Amino acid sequence: MRLILKKGYPILKGDGNHGVHPVTGQPFYYGNPPPEFFHSEENPLNEHGFDRPLFSHYGEHGIPQGEFGLGEFGEAVFTDEHGVEHRHGIDGVIHKVGRRLREAGLTNIEPTDFVNEAIRRYNEAHKNSEEHNLPPVKSDEWRKLRSMDFQHSRSKSQASETKVRGQAGNLGTVYTNAGRGSQPSLGLFHESYAIPFAPFLAAMMTDAGVTPRRYDEGISVGHISVDDLSFNPATGKPVGSRKRVNEKIGPNGELNDTFLNRMGIDGDIAVDNLHSHEMMHLLPDGIYATGRAGRPTNFAAFGSILTSLDQSKIPKELLDEVIMQDEGGPITMRQALSNETYANALARKLAETPGALHLMMGDSTQGNTKKIISVLREEVPLPEGVTTDDMRTHIKAGSVRNAYQKGRGKNSHKDAAELFAYAQLLEAAGTPLRDAQMVGVNLHPDVEGQRRLTETVAAALSHHHDHTPNRSLLDEVPTGPNTGRMSAGFPTAPMSMDLPQHLDQYHLKFDRMASTPIAEPKEQEISEQYAKVRQTPPAQTPPSTPPITPSEEYRQAQRAFRYATPEQVRRVYVARSGLGGEGRAPAPTGPMTPQEQRFQQTLSDPYQQTLDQYLRGDSSPIEDRLIKAMENLQYKDALNDDNIRKHLPSQNLSMMNEDDLSYMAEKMSITKHDVRAILFSKGDWHRVADTFNMSPTIVKAVKVAFGGGADE
Repeated sequence: MRLILKKGYPILKGDGNHGVHPVTGQPFYYGNPPPEFFHSEENPLNEHGFDRPLFSHYGEHGIPQGEFGLGEFGEAVFTDEHGVEHRHGIDGVIHKVGRRLREAGLTNIEPTDFVNEAIRRYNEAHKNSEEHNLPPVKSDEWRKLRSMDFQHSRSKSQASETKVRGQAGNLGTVYTNAGRGSQPSLGLFHESYAIPFAPFLAAMMTDAGVTPRRYDEGISVGHISVDDLSFNPATGKPVGSRKRVNEKIGPNGELNDTFLNRMGIDGDIAVDNLHSHEMMHLLPDGIYATGRAGRPTNFAAFGSILTSLDQSKIPKELLDEVIMQDEGGPITMRQALSNETYANALARKLAETPGALHLMMGDSTQGNTKKIISVLREEVPLPEGVTTDDMRTHIKAGSVRNAYQKGRGKNSHKDAAELFAYAQLLEAAGTPLRDAQMVGVNLHPDVEGQRRLTETVAAALSHHHDHTPNRSLLDEVPTGPNTGRMSAGFPTAPMSMDLPQHLDQYHLKFDRMASTPIAEPKEQEISEQYAKVRQTPPAQTPPSTPPITPSEEYRQAQRAFRYATPEQVRRVYVARSGLGGEGRAPAPTGPMTPQEQRFQQTLSDPYQQTLDQYLRGDSSPIEDRLIKAMENLQYKDALNDDNIRKHLPSQNLSMMNEDDLSYMAEKMSITKHDVRAILFSKGDWHRVADTFNMSPTIVKAVKVAFGGGADE
């Protein structure tokens, strides 16, 4: 068999959102949300008027029942029958911000207020403020599935130019993959939620002392995906993920090893945890070509890896094997692994065939590994009815990386798995990969010696990592793809780049010349894909009556609930949440949970909405105005208090200025974090002081010094 080296081949790029069913563990492709997800008079999903969250289904594996409740940070959460929590984009952002603030010790900052402030700053800076304002977080507009083409929001300038409302004034909440270079095989689909105000939120997080990550969805970039929205509390992991650029999917829906490792799927693998240093013995002589392999070889880096190997794990006979000669005589593997000079000399000797060295050590971009794979794909005949794509689904690449790989951001193991698949199939065809002859390469003059040296070092690496040296091929070649690694519902034929009819009518258009509102559908068409798993919608409930303004007696009861015993709080919490009921998660036991503590705080606060008010979204603009009026009254009252005025600087301070924050923190003998927490707190300033366990004078002085509560 002769292999002719050619240029590379096109690989189908993986894309889309995929998940793992929480009960069966079967991977699936999300695709687009079904028609049943849209609330209407004909399809009354809930009393709040919310659509179901975008990812609250399991593709071809079904649409679970569930209901909305309140999350630990005051966000709306849809919990399905399997106990998995699903959130709309805005609620995912609140939850993410809440966790970040809590991790930073900023537990006194209310996440919903924090996000609302970011929205306010976005609206203030937006160039099309009248046409493209965002509503506050409690608005049910955020919980409708209204799509639009993708827009970047990675900076404040980009965010201030985004369009968020369509021709009929509807708020867009979901981005499609249009504009991302989507591939025809997947067509057009709803990909992520739109969070256009994210850059403003990132700036606020930084000001609060919490540094956003480089690519922090929903915080530093203006979209948020299923990874942060559908979460299984039982495992502590998301049930889905948006596939990344390096997670290519096979043409029949074969999931990539990187994705499988990230999602914790083993998928009934026949060859598990395969690393490049375990299969060097299967490769052809062509891997031992000479010549440059890209960037200069860092011999010291390789030598350091060799001297770091644990010799207690390596068999004595391997350590005593002679691997090199110098002026003083033979050098054994033990000596090379124990001496920096010998280790660097060994690295230089291995580098005479750079392709083999770099593949073994973890960077298959150096040398001719990619060319070999390309040639195999194009030139090598395989047994009838068998494809490498099928075989590849039975092999899972390992994840262990040495210092060299980590330092260069490389991982050759997936290419090693590709070569192992070819070796398996060619062995069955009677033409072993090791015997393949290659033209167009300059082989090392001592191929056998170089091969023996490389395979000896590879065996030492395998023992060090508790892997299998010289991994054997399977006795029997699997037939067909491994279904445990196939993403159910992945389209194997090219799909239309148009949205399905039930989604197209909710897709926003930005042509301002058209003023006719888009009509809501009168009938929800059920797609074939979901017809077999459709659940009976809940009975329609009568429209809820507007909430009655709480009387003073009710406010006193709310305040009293702050001092209720844990047993009393739990009784009310279970009654309000429905936990422990049929089809619901069990009621909590033991000490109070963070959710119960949050529930007690929320219900006992006369200036925050209760659970029902929050979910209905009733009167939030009124309450916002009441709180703002209260802030103004308290500001004016404190400004006239001589005991407060003596603590004030000569001019208003800015919370965007670190020097101003430090000045006030030092003046009031508190920390900068305390200053920020006070500034983000709303409501009764005496209550804020009680919450922070500090004097009301401190709270009032900080608020007034930074203009908090002043009329704008």
